[in-house]
Amino acid sequence: MEKRNSILFSYALKRLSPPLAGISRWFVRNPGRVFVLMMLILASSALLCFTLLRTQPEMAGASKPGIKQKAGAGILGVSQAAGNLMQVMQMQAELNGLLSTKQLSSADSLKIAALLQRIKKLQNNINDHEKNQP
Repeated sequence: MEKRNSILFSYALKRLSPPLAGISRWFVRNPGRVFVLMMLILASSALLCFTLLRTQPEMAGASKPGIKQKAGAGILGVSQAAGNLMQVMQMQAELNGLLSTKQLSSADSLKIAALLQRIKKLQNNINDHEKNQP
């Protein structure tokens, strides 16, 4: 296999030597033209880079939200969730106080039902917010 590769390489080298030798001789004979050609290619690259191939900047009022808007929405969601959790903890403490009494009146039972319903609603809001976030 190695012998075959060396034969293929030597064959390719023999076939490419005359054109490569001619190109390298032209570079050696005409260094000024090579330099000018190199500068023209560099200038055309810079021209294309800063004019035709330049990407268009997004408009300020574009439909995609920016990083600041996303961060602001995230911080707002965190603060809302923290407020909801604080309310849930306060209601649970009140609920524990009501449940620790030995005799419950009908007003206490209604208050317990309302507290449980409010806690469930806040927990659903927190869970819905978490599901909507990536």
